[in-house]
Parts: sequence; C-alpha cells; structure tokens
Amino acid sequence: MKFILFSLVLCVTLLSCNPNNPTPNPPTANSVQTSWTMTVDNKTYSWSDTYHEVDGDWYPEHFETNPGGCMWSYYAMITGGSSINLGTTNLPGFTEDGLFCALDFYPMNTGSWDISGNSWLSGVSNPSGFYLEINDYPSVNTWGTSSTTWNMVPGNNNVVLNITEFSTSKGGLVKGNFNGTFSDINNVAHTVSGNFSAIRTE
Repeated sequence: MKFILFSLVLCVTLLSCNPNNPTPNPPTANSVQTSWTMTVDNKTYSWSDTYHEVDGDWYPEHFETNPGGCMWSYYAMITGGSSINLGTTNLPGFTEDGLFCALDFYPMNTGSWDISGNSWLSGVSNPSGFYLEINDYPSVNTWGTSSTTWNMVPGNNNVVLNITEFSTSKGGLVKGNFNGTFSDINNVAHTVSGNFSAIRTE
C-alpha cells in the first residue's frame, strides 16, 4: 500500500513539473519593434516605436507622446492592393508639422517596383503608387500648407521600392527600402530615399 501511495505522489509530482504543463503565469504582451527613416532633399526624418497587441489588434506603445506609425495594410477596395504607411506628427528639431508617406504595391510579396506615377489609375498589371506629404515644408504660411505632396500626374515620380521581407501573418514584419525622385504640386523635383521595418496589421 505504501508503495502504491508513493507511486501516486511521484506521478503527480512529475506531471506537475512537466515542462509541457508549466505553472500558469500572467501572459506577456506581444510586442514588435518598428521604425522608418526617410531623407528628402538631404534632410533626414525618422520615427520608431514598439507596437503592442491588444485584443488581436496592434497599436504603437507611446502614441500620445510619440505619435506616428510604421505599418503594412491591405486595401480590400483595390483588388490585391497593399500599402506601406509611414508617418509622424512629431518631428523634433524641425519646423515641419508632420510627414506622411504611402508606398503602394502588388503583388504582396518580396520584390521590386518601379513607381512612375499613379499606376492604380492607369490600369497596369502590377499597380503601384507613391504619395508623400510633408506639411509646412518649407514654411509657406501659418496654415501649414503642404508644398511637398505627390503630384497625381503619371510620370512625375520615379521611385524604386524594394520589399526585402514580407511576413505572411498579422503581427509580423514587412521590411524594405526605397529611393528616387518625385515632383511636388508645384512641379518642383525632389530626391527621396528611406527604409522601414513595418508591422503587418492585417
């Protein structure tokens, strides 16, 4: 009888210590580090923050004190369309109010895209697009007029987008870089280059 009791106690002890059945602990919040850097006309902007998962969705950890984003999103309204969205309204040390950039591409995988205009509207087989807006750049007036924004006329952009890593699941990373030239709404040419490590939010 003692042997049976000892065997039962030993079995219970071993099972409770099994690494496949560990003692419950509070769950650790999932987090992903994101960042982007962009240089426009030899002036460099950047933003970074950690995204946290909350109920299946992802949010920048310090959005109130460090507003911005670095994410990949899928556009259901455009068949197969997806976009890298980079931006911030917090540009320490600059007179600008904010920056927003979108790089659209298809198909959704690694590769290179030569963005030469609003090809979403021109019916090409691999649609792509480039949009950049830097508010109050340079200082135009107190309204923060955007003087650096994507001109919608095809052919005024010549930006190459390279996607070097593309996660197949939500919460993973989409990484890449881009460089080239574009014309603003006043048809003034600018140079642009940058890189990103963006979170997949869908």
